[in-house]
Amino acid sequence: MSAPDGSSPGSGPWGALSLVLLGAALGAVLFAYLGWLGLGLLGLSGLLITTRLELYGDNAAAQFPSVMGVKHQVRRIEAQRRLSPEEKQAAAARQSARSRAIYLVNTVCLSLIMLGFSMFFIRQM
Repeated sequence: MSAPDGSSPGSGPWGALSLVLLGAALGAVLFAYLGWLGLGLLGLSGLLITTRLELYGDNAAAQFPSVMGVKHQVRRIEAQRRLSPEEKQAAAARQSARSRAIYLVNTVCLSLIMLGFSMFFIRQM
């Protein structure tokens, strides 16, 4: 779903800030209830979400391969083939920006996984 100006909702600086604050609040709550294990689980769930975003693009809620999933992919590929060179270049720039953001989030999630699970095993064992 996109906004009238063509951008996705929450893509501006306030959207990013709200996502960071939401993640920090969720991390604090999980840490308060589950300790270090909560941070590891938060990182693991974040990595799962970003991996699905990377694999399925705009359709991150896609189910296992089904007829509807295949039809959606076919329509998306056909739409990409009909784009003009300028539109392809703009789409490549959007994909590059999305990849940079996903890489950053994956790095944070991996560090949460390593910190949370290692401290959980150090403190529990």
